[in-house]
Amino acid sequence: MAWLVPIGLAAVLGHSFSPFLRFRGGKGIATSLGVLLALSWPVALLGLSVWVVAVALTRYVSLASLLAALSLPVASALLLRGADRGWMLGLTALLLVLVAVKH
Repeated sequence: MAWLVPIGLAAVLGHSFSPFLRFRGGKGIATSLGVLLALSWPVALLGLSVWVVAVALTRYVSLASLLAALSLPVASALLLRGADRGWMLGLTALLLVLVAVKH
């Protein structure tokens, strides 16, 4: 699984800083969800659940995205065990920083 983490991170960075859009792009939320669904679906579903609840309560998509990104490292720490836990903690921490910077 460790070799998939840099590939997933490259996909998110490619969508967030597209060379075809002069290194501008989206905030990487949907791409992050796709990467996390492929790497660890329980972490992805917990983050998606946080996003849905936050949108329903506040009606602010940006706030919901930030809260979901904040929940990802916590979900990785609580839900995963073994070697995958360290890689996913690193990836989700990087995704949190990226989402915070882009917002």
